[in-house]
Order: sequence, then C-alpha cells, then structure tokens
Amino acid sequence: MNQEKLERISDAIQVQCELFMVHFGELLGIFRGRISQDQMKKIDSVWMIVTKASTPSSIIKDVAPYFLHFREEVESDNAEAMLNFDYSSLIVDGCEKNTASLIVRISNEIKEVYKKGNDNLQAQIKNIVRELVRDCAIYNKLESALKKI
Repeated sequence: MNQEKLERISDAIQVQCELFMVHFGELLGIFRGRISQDQMKKIDSVWMIVTKASTPSSIIKDVAPYFLHFREEVESDNAEAMLNFDYSSLIVDGCEKNTASLIVRISNEIKEVYKKGNDNLQAQIKNIVRELVRDCAIYNKLESALKKI
C-alpha cells in the first residue's frame, strides 16, 4: 500500500516538475524579440547551464521559494508588489550558483518586459506566473506528502 502511494506521489512530482519546466520555457519565450539579443543570449546561456547541470526536480526546488513568496500577491493580482521587490534578497543558502543568477536575471527581465508591455502582454505574463506559482505550490504539497510516507 505504502509502496503504491509512494510511486503515485513520485510520479505526480515528476509530472509537476515537467509542467513547471514547460511554463518556465513559456516565460522565457515571452522575452524573445522584447529584450536585446545580448540579454537573451545571457539568459539562454545560464538556462542551458542550469538545465544541463540540474534535474527539473532540483530546479523547481531551488526556484519554488521565489514564486511562493508572492503567492498571495499573484492570487490577488497585485503585480506592483512583484515588480518592486528585490529578488536577490530571496536567494537562499545552498541555491545552485547558476540557478541563483538565472532567478535574478529573469526577475529583472520580467519587470522590464512587463512595464513596457501592453495589456495583452501583461496578462500573458501574469497568467504564466500564476501557472508557475501553482506548479510550485503543488510540488511543495507533493514533496510534503512524500516525506510523510
């Protein structure tokens, strides 16, 4: 019984990690054509390093605290709180160096693209961020359930 439950939760965690990676890729896709090629190359370079050096599970584990920190703001559609926050202050001990760099770089680009964007683009960004927050919340819930087994 516990083995079956363990396998189901492990499978659900894997699916959630894959969904997170898809949504994160969608967020990166929004930047294309909206930021300089040099900035995009830097993001792509760090993203490539992170994805080669880490598993989706370790990436979501490192990134989840950043999205979950703003869960309430995201759910209440308070974009200003997210735009005016210094994300580097959230970097936790033990966070992989390239992941930390990616978080800061992407959060800065989100702010810039969002501020310059029209209503449609801003809505797109909000929707993707909502999905990422949801992915992280579900991941954390599943991880907690796994630890209880």
